[in-house]
Amino acid sequence: PFFAAGARDGAGGGDGGDRQVRVEDNVLLDGDARVRLDVNPVAARALGDWFGFVTSRLEQVREWASSAGSSDQPTRVQLWPEHFDVAVDLGAEGRRANFGGSPGDEGHPEPYLYVGPWEPRRGAFWNEPFGASLAYSDLLAGADPLAFYQAGREALLRD
Repeated sequence: PFFAAGARDGAGGGDGGDRQVRVEDNVLLDGDARVRLDVNPVAARALGDWFGFVTSRLEQVREWASSAGSSDQPTRVQLWPEHFDVAVDLGAEGRRANFGGSPGDEGHPEPYLYVGPWEPRRGAFWNEPFGASLAYSDLLAGADPLAFYQAGREALLRD
């Protein structure tokens, strides 16, 4: 079982302890509630493959950000539930950004990599209101994800 966000608030009855929310045999179990989940296995595999791809690249980014005596101070790579994306943040004070990958969202119909600076930036690299993105179609066409992240890191230092 896993603990869902907000599952430690005593909701769900009992003695006010931890509320366990879990999935078993495609059924979401939340206290006494049972909700059947219709999961498309092809879509689930594609999502898992995307998160695996992004996570492996972000671990490489963490490695080069941690080495060479940099002041980037990278965090752990993690899945952020509020946006359902995988990201790490790194960079020196005033030049910090989230480096990540999203399976797509309201503004992006396909998966994309991104660099989202904590403070607004201007310059050729920044192609989104939130920072910069590299679309899945660009990756399929041969764009290098690590070169994209490196360009983002350089733009943070320059712009």
